[in-house]
Amino acid sequence: MKEKLVSREVAELAKEKGFNWCVGYAYSSKGLHQVYDSSNYENMNGTRHEIIPNVYPNPPYYSVPTQALLQKWLREVHLIDCTPEYVAEGDGEIYYDSSVYSDSFREEELEAIDLDSKKSYEEALEEGLLTALNLI
Repeated sequence: MKEKLVSREVAELAKEKGFNWCVGYAYSSKGLHQVYDSSNYENMNGTRHEIIPNVYPNPPYYSVPTQALLQKWLREVHLIDCTPEYVAEGDGEIYYDSSVYSDSFREEELEAIDLDSKKSYEEALEEGLLTALNLI
């Protein structure tokens, strides 16, 4: 199983909201780049490593975490839980809804969030992550 990286839109918003954990990829004006040499990449706990030379001649660039890592950051740093949930519809189709929870926000704010059902877990998680970031 390969973990899914967040979209550029989510990566940009995450940077704006303070995400700065060490990750292996980043978006620049030229697209997605690997920024850390995997042989020198030890962990994802915020430790900074050397960027591969010549990847970023022109900032800005945005760290691109996996969906799971950004989900963890939201949970640990901002106490926001974003969780896709399996939903079986009467038509036999399988959908996923994303729920966003936090004790830091009024119940009315969280109840007002109405996310569309998605065909995949990853699509639902992406929508939930974007929604959670917008709450910060």
